Amino acid sequence: MAINLALGLTILLILLAGCTRENKDSIVDNQGSLERNIAKVYKEAKPIVRQLNEALIAEDKALIYEAVEALKLSFGEWAGKPEEEPRYYQSSYPDKQWANEDISLYLASLLKRIEEDAYLGNGIYSKPGEPTGPPPMVRSTGYMVSGLSKLISIYEVNEESAIANDKSMFWTNNHQMSEYESRLIESADYLLEVQRDNGLFPFPNILGHGTQFERALKALKEKKPEAFEDDWVIEDDGSGGSQFNTSVNGIALIDAYLITGGDERYLEGAKKSG
Repeated sequence: MAINLALGLTILLILLAGCTRENKDSIVDNQGSLERNIAKVYKEAKPIVRQLNEALIAEDKALIYEAVEALKLSFGEWAGKPEEEPRYYQSSYPDKQWANEDISLYLASLLKRIEEDAYLGNGIYSKPGEPTGPPPMVRSTGYMVSGLSKLISIYEVNEESAIANDKSMFWTNNHQMSEYESRLIESADYLLEVQRDNGLFPFPNILGHGTQFERALKALKEKKPEAFEDDWVIEDDGSGGSQFNTSVNGIALIDAYLITGGDERYLEGAKKSG
């Protein structure tokens, strides 16, 4: 519950930030009859975000839900929606009947490429384009934990079916379930290793690397230099900027808890992140 709530709140905050983009000069309210200037919406929402942060710090459930509802009203039809419409792609082979071997080969090839391009060792993953030097974003590893858990759970559901019994699905090129499970555990353990005592997952200190986070990190550095510790940003200034990162990894720990049959370490880490 706490993790899902945090993720929901984070999505709203992302929308708040996204609404300030210059390529969108207005949005339409719930009735679709009145266009409001983005700057006005942003101005209206900022005090609500502050109320939400205060409610989260106080762990006041009633005030949290009250602030979330207020944000939904402020965003209008944009609440809970991405800035851009999802794009769907058709298969290059729409009429092809995929055999188990085809799926197995595809998954093995995909995971092999991820290992080659994104795996840094010790359970740590990065994503293309991340600055070299600082540690990668922790949520890159969190995404892999959740992805591997889904893959393993699909196999377990079909373990006694013909798909699993022919040993072709997910068993190609030495990529076996035991390997996936070992990597998931290794990566989940890394999440616990970097998680702070207060439940927060730190953000890499990429100040000075010219990323999209440069402005926010510079402002935080000036306002709260103690938030920077070695290679990490270990807290925000109460703005809720760490919520998305922490939510993603909290959910990953829940996935690890379920896949491992109830490793309490992962459940406790997930609770702390909530």
